[in-house]
Amino acid sequence: KHYFISSKPPLKRMRKKRTRLGKLVVSAFCLTVIVFVARAVRSPAPDVSIGFFGTHRAEFVELRDMMLEESGVFSVGQSNVGDFWLFDGKWTSPQDRFVVYEKKDVLAATGLSAARYKSYLDLLMSVNAFRVYKRMASGHEQQVVVNMIPDSDLPADATRNFVFSLDPPKPLTKNFFAIWRPRSSGVAYTPVHDDWYVEYEWK
Repeated sequence: KHYFISSKPPLKRMRKKRTRLGKLVVSAFCLTVIVFVARAVRSPAPDVSIGFFGTHRAEFVELRDMMLEESGVFSVGQSNVGDFWLFDGKWTSPQDRFVVYEKKDVLAATGLSAARYKSYLDLLMSVNAFRVYKRMASGHEQQVVVNMIPDSDLPADATRNFVFSLDPPKPLTKNFFAIWRPRSSGVAYTPVHDDWYVEYEWK
């Protein structure tokens, strides 16, 4: 008698192997989806803005008062005074892009003394900020904004500023992270103290 031994597994064994392989693929896919969703909805680190503002409230108030007192300049920062900006160690202005200014010329043109400019920089450094400026909001109301240096407790695509505004800016929220996740970009505000708010912006 001659027996023929096939090199291929029986049909039932092939089907079982395919079934196992399919289950493994589905399981791996489901696990990937679960991990991705878990990362997306996990509770973020608590926002430390309110506590930080409370610790440095005096510095923020002084920055606000100084900026509101200014008549010849609307913005002051490490690399900005009014319409003048510091690039690669050189002060320039959009009005004369090819003209290079010295810092003393910038301060003279804006009416800002060297001592007052240093006070701005010291205050900004003390609250981990790089710029303070005033802007007009709806209803011709003037706001003061303190631009903060990005912190690691925020998402990589989000920035945080502190805003003084007599009228509550909109939209107001008590949970920035709740509205940040479903949207691709936007601005939101959280009350901090009196007429101060945290401004979140993400892209």
